[in-house]
Amino acid sequence: MRIVLVTYLFPPFHGGVADAVAKLSLGLARRGHDVIVYTTRMWKHAIASNDGSNTAGLQVKRILGIAGVQILYGLLPNPIAIRRELRVDKPDVVNIHGVGHLENDYISQISKDSAIVLTGHGGKSMFDRPGRPKYQLMGWAIYEKAILKRTISRINRVIALSEYEIPYWHSLGVPNRRIDIIPWGVGPDCYIEHDRNTFERKYETRHPIILSVGSLLVGKGQEWLIRSLPKIVKQFPDATCVLCGPDLGYGTALKNLAEALGVSQNLRITGYLSRKELMQAYAACDVFVSPSDFEGFGLATMEAAAFGKPIVATNVGAIPYLLPNGKSALLVPQRDEARIAEAVLQVLANPELGRRLSQSAREKSLAFKWDEVIQKYEESFLKALMLKNDKRPL
Repeated sequence: MRIVLVTYLFPPFHGGVADAVAKLSLGLARRGHDVIVYTTRMWKHAIASNDGSNTAGLQVKRILGIAGVQILYGLLPNPIAIRRELRVDKPDVVNIHGVGHLENDYISQISKDSAIVLTGHGGKSMFDRPGRPKYQLMGWAIYEKAILKRTISRINRVIALSEYEIPYWHSLGVPNRRIDIIPWGVGPDCYIEHDRNTFERKYETRHPIILSVGSLLVGKGQEWLIRSLPKIVKQFPDATCVLCGPDLGYGTALKNLAEALGVSQNLRITGYLSRKELMQAYAACDVFVSPSDFEGFGLATMEAAAFGKPIVATNVGAIPYLLPNGKSALLVPQRDEARIAEAVLQVLANPELGRRLSQSAREKSLAFKWDEVIQKYEESFLKALMLKNDKRPL
């Protein structure tokens, strides 16, 4: 098949969505498909790397959006460039990633000869985080009625990352027969031994190590983890909280907060880590915390699960569907530093609880293999091709 994947986030930017779509693209190409990626060049926080997310060999066209004009999650579409490339590429399947991206909506409307598959990435979960101004919520409601429903009418299949998304797609009129549930995969490097000492020496960490992985931005909730530290440090004075991920402009505020709370000596902010260093960070930690306001899937959380680490996470998005509370993780309300501290202390003070949670989480992670993900995407694309001429109402 000739496949175009359309994504706002793609390397050299690094994060859960960008790295997962890169793995999907490379996996499809290795299976003999002609894969082209349409993306943007706008991310000023992009990081050049030659680690496991290297996309050398893929056709990557950075044509999405008119420079500097951002609307909702995406960009004001660049219709001339998009139409030109679609005429040249003539894809059998167009796989658009995410909702709230006007460039995706535009492409779905003009790709008349291609099957269209939407990967939802949690649906509107990113937009549902607390504190959204009313005008943004009103704007989203208008977008859903005026634009997204038209896009859905052109979609041949929807790929959900978990059961969490299904009610949202139903609310937009997508029937079960057009939905596939395909979670992201967990890399095989998460199931082998890694050197933890190098990481601990480099960042001068002491145990227990509390790790959180994700881009530094408001919605990822690192503020609430830092706010939980005074209570944790009171019982574990040597505790080190390690935040790993590219700084999207929030790092200074987090450092200032730690200083104001008197826990700056217990905080390490590493910035972006290579894949090798990230594996070392997982290996070194004693507990993994995901304090996010939203998680369409929670790839870093599932990678920590694969490492057999006890997990404390906010009860949002796909997380409770992947890691049941009390069985595979301790789930807490979002933006609740007291409950985060309570859960972390519970795990650190009770090794048997940590062992039980981590064993169950690791077993859950085994279901998510990238080879199977790629195969399921192929099957979904083939179904979409068969449905392309299906004129039945959604």
